[in-house]
Amino acid sequence: MAGREPAPEELAAADVVADAVGGHWESRDGEGDPPGMHDFDVILPDGRCIALEVTSAIDGAVVALSDAAFGREGRQQRWPAPALTNDWIVTIPQRRVRVADMMSAMLPILEVFEEHGHADVDPHVNYAYVSPRSEMPAAVVEAARRMVELGVTRARVLAPRAEGDAEMFVTISGGFTGDPGAVNRLVAERAEPKREKLARAKADSASECHLFVWLDGTQPGAELAVAKMPPPPAPEIPSEVDVVWLTTPPLATPEKLWRARQSEGWEVLR
Repeated sequence: MAGREPAPEELAAADVVADAVGGHWESRDGEGDPPGMHDFDVILPDGRCIALEVTSAIDGAVVALSDAAFGREGRQQRWPAPALTNDWIVTIPQRRVRVADMMSAMLPILEVFEEHGHADVDPHVNYAYVSPRSEMPAAVVEAARRMVELGVTRARVLAPRAEGDAEMFVTISGGFTGDPGAVNRLVAERAEPKREKLARAKADSASECHLFVWLDGTQPGAELAVAKMPPPPAPEIPSEVDVVWLTTPPLATPEKLWRARQSEGWEVLR
């Protein structure tokens, strides 16, 4: 979008590409530039120009869940629990849930656990809570089964209540595995809306058009694949894109950097 300063992840991407190709970058989508421009020109030592567009692979559902659990400013949300003796932390899965409703439903469940002296309940590890012939008190078994129905994976005491009411806190559990195929799916997904802009850059003055994709933490299966697994086969890159770059935070010194050219497989650079 014209009329704005580049975001930190955009500037970091420009630095990464310019450093890798031995060139320098110039902003093309800042204040005063025409609308619909690509983000940067990367100028090579021989004068050729690479048009660079930067994007992020953001999972909106994960962002929404994080906002509900931690607030838009990233601060931990708290739920008052005056009936409890301890502060508790509740672990929920990384999927679409109504966090406030779930935490409200957890309050009477935690009251049962406290009444019977259970300070760390994880039915996925300790099957005694939900086994058909459990020897635990019936109220505890019922509370644990209700907890599983809600999708909560663990509940544990943080500390005894201090001043005021006890509180419940929430944390998010990923429950994911590495998915190399997700990497290529993300590339295709993020490249599609950039085709027109990069085609215009190629027709103008660019010798090549590059797309830089940040994995920002909301795509854990793809991010784990980049961090720990061999690259998947070559991605399907639209004809308007000559090179795709893919990396993971931190911004200043990305831990992993992959690059793929048209009809070629991934190259691991860092």
